[in-house]
Amino acid sequence: MITLSARYAIKAVMHLARDDGWIGSEDLARTTGVPSGYIMKVLQRLAVAGILRTQRGIHGGYRLQRAANTITLWDIVQAIDRPPAGHICQSCANCLGCGADQVLAAIEADVVRSLRAHDIGTMVAMCRDHGYIPHVTTIFAPSAEQKPPATTPH
Repeated sequence: MITLSARYAIKAVMHLARDDGWIGSEDLARTTGVPSGYIMKVLQRLAVAGILRTQRGIHGGYRLQRAANTITLWDIVQAIDRPPAGHICQSCANCLGCGADQVLAAIEADVVRSLRAHDIGTMVAMCRDHGYIPHVTTIFAPSAEQKPPATTPH
């Protein structure tokens, strides 16, 4: 499962991938619907991880540190959630490779593989291919049935 913080980070990075300029944290908070204080913490972690570049001052803000197609969802999840290395089974007290541990480890490996297979550049392009560039608040809508709003590209 992707945490709320990681979802916010993905939203922010996708928004930044659509723009070549510097974007301030207040603008990102407003366009993503993420509370200002929360987005600042998320952006700081992304900057420390080398995903974002920061610049102070009136014309400063945030922008991608590298090309969007080189930033995977796994890069973002790692920067935000700092998942532990290796699998820790919590099914039983003294688990050393039981069946539950093997199943959980396989699921965890599938999730990591999937996150590594998807990059921000491709995700933004998919949005454009569908005739819209979403407000990032719609990217992770709670309902799978929700359709993206009919808007034109910015």
